Amino acid sequence: MNNSSALNFSKLLCGHTSSIENPIDEVLSHLAKNVNNIAEELVMLPSMNEERFSLYGTFLARSILELGATAFIARLDPFRILILKEKQTQPDYKVDKPHSSSIRWQGDVLSEKVNDLWADKSLKEAKRALLGDYFSYVFLVPVATQLLDKSTSDNVGEEWYRLIQSQDANELVARIKKNFESLYSSLSKGIHHEFVVPTSVSLDKSTVTELINDVLFYVSTLALLVGLVPYVYNKMNHEDMFSLYKDVKNLEMQ
Repeated sequence: MNNSSALNFSKLLCGHTSSIENPIDEVLSHLAKNVNNIAEELVMLPSMNEERFSLYGTFLARSILELGATAFIARLDPFRILILKEKQTQPDYKVDKPHSSSIRWQGDVLSEKVNDLWADKSLKEAKRALLGDYFSYVFLVPVATQLLDKSTSDNVGEEWYRLIQSQDANELVARIKKNFESLYSSLSKGIHHEFVVPTSVSLDKSTVTELINDVLFYVSTLALLVGLVPYVYNKMNHEDMFSLYKDVKNLEMQ
């Protein structure tokens, strides 16, 4: 685990952030900095006792999951993030109340299945969730097909890349969605202190290690798909993305 891998992780998720001062670049630069800081904190985990490892590890993994999702929404649907940014900069914005403009896991990241994508009723309020049926159809499945068609070589993520080659494009996107959902739920148990028994009973060191590594893998793999979308913001060339993807694996916990 090293600081360069943490920096590369932020680049993979947020793209090559620009020095140009405009609202979306400001958001992505902020997110990239936070991703880098969180990833660097992972370095400290192995030195902690099991109780602190479980407590802090679930927080870090959940933070990566949420920051990654927000960055992907910003790059694919800037309007959604810019509305949120403007709301949060209003002089009457209150931190002690919920806001309808806030990013919500259910609605902005995940959404209910749409049985008929092209029915007028469905299209009237087409869901724009990151891992919803419309974004999957329009953005993710086509680029997953492109990704899986690529032959393995020195510039792809070796072990991680082999893991995603065992399914077709639809299965890969469905697997990412399923794991985003399950990881969010599992990590919530550590964040919200739902257990009335010691956390280590269900979230012991080996379990939290596995959760962290799963978050790194699925967030990075979704970043690879998002980065392949032709009109994504802060787009990078394929070779750079595959190089970052390969290096980010060094952040995995042993």
